[in-house]
Amino acid sequence: MTTLRDVAERAGVSVSVVSAVLNGSKHVRTSTAVRERVLRIVDEMQYVPNHAARSLRLAKSGLVAGVIPQLGIPVYAEMLRGIQDAAEATGYVLILTEANRILPESNLLRKLVGEGRVDGLLLRSPHTFEVDMKSAKRQYSVVQLDHGTTAADRGGVQLNHRRGARVATDYLIGLGHERIAFVGGTTGYFADDERRVGFREALANAGHDVREEWICPVGFAPKDGYEAALSLLGGAQRPTAMLVSNSTTATGVLGAAADAGIRVPEELSVIGYHDIEAADFTRPALTTLKMPFYELGYAGQSALAAMIDGGARVDEVVDDPAPRVIVRGSTAASP
Repeated sequence: MTTLRDVAERAGVSVSVVSAVLNGSKHVRTSTAVRERVLRIVDEMQYVPNHAARSLRLAKSGLVAGVIPQLGIPVYAEMLRGIQDAAEATGYVLILTEANRILPESNLLRKLVGEGRVDGLLLRSPHTFEVDMKSAKRQYSVVQLDHGTTAADRGGVQLNHRRGARVATDYLIGLGHERIAFVGGTTGYFADDERRVGFREALANAGHDVREEWICPVGFAPKDGYEAALSLLGGAQRPTAMLVSNSTTATGVLGAAADAGIRVPEELSVIGYHDIEAADFTRPALTTLKMPFYELGYAGQSALAAMIDGGARVDEVVDDPAPRVIVRGSTAASP
């Protein structure tokens, strides 16, 4: 079996140089000619890295698990892409499961970490799953994504949702809107709570009243947005704009406006929090707030890999690139 050392000897370079070329590392300087020679020899010798042997040597499985509320939710697509890219860059294989499948009687997390099947967990869920550390056959690390305050033994990577909501609300205020509603999300969950704080701050800073009856934490589904919007649009005085906590929920808001005979954007502006591919294909096309979800996923997996390798616990806020409004057809000047 061809080894890394065999490749290095034939290429006339050190083992570390071959490793750096294969892993795409930027920490070891190599010329283009050396890189091409190494890759050519790897191909000629049909060298395949033995990750299994490495895992045994380091007492690691080489696997990490991501726990996501629902894998089919469009807003998670960019985050998952970031996690997968970082997992590939750090030499891990990612497995995914849905939070709603983790029931007390299933013992799924206990099987994953207690039996040493994964080296670490990425948790992106409003729920905090507790795993009995004493039963684990191996040490494992946990990084929580967008949870707010994290336990002392866990890493945490968050988005600045308060800032995001301010940016979206300020955009609507800049269009002349004063009667703005906030639709969607839940209470008691860090990201949603922070969005509502940012929404209130933006209105207060502009000197506009915050109408608590227009803040509707009804959930995330299109049906939730539809029902809340119908109720708001049927009032004696209706909002002229709505910031929706999730762009999937916003599709229900657009449907409610259409059924109520309210023209978007002439009579009602709608902006969805998080940019999704489907936003281009609603009618009108949905204006969205783009948050750095890809960067959140990448930073979370990078932090997890560092912790697995013995690094310090990470607690950071991903705020670059800054939140920005992607203007499409669902927003316009206040009527």
